[in-house]
Amino acid sequence: MVFVATLAHGYALNHSTISVHRLPPPPGASEPLGVDAFTERVAAAGLTLNQEGGVIKVSPDGLLLQSSTVSDRIAYAFAGTTTLEHIAGSYMEFAERRPLVRADIL
Repeated sequence: MVFVATLAHGYALNHSTISVHRLPPPPGASEPLGVDAFTERVAAAGLTLNQEGGVIKVSPDGLLLQSSTVSDRIAYAFAGTTTLEHIAGSYMEFAERRPLVRADIL
């Protein structure tokens, strides 16, 4: 379905990513929120989160953590038909990149 949505939207925005580790700390905190706490706030605000594969996805090396909202479905009529199909629209992604520790430069 992602391929179909890409063909339908062309160069329109598919998603945008917020790097939560680059945001300023919330009032009274000394560190920015991690993706876990940020995602909890997103859910508390009423946005639907992507549950597929778990709410927080972690890269194999553990240095990238991501979550995302679920895109709204939009009605779209493909060329040659008047039937409306409901395809994925845009969504928001939230990412936390943890520091890379390189033993060879320590």
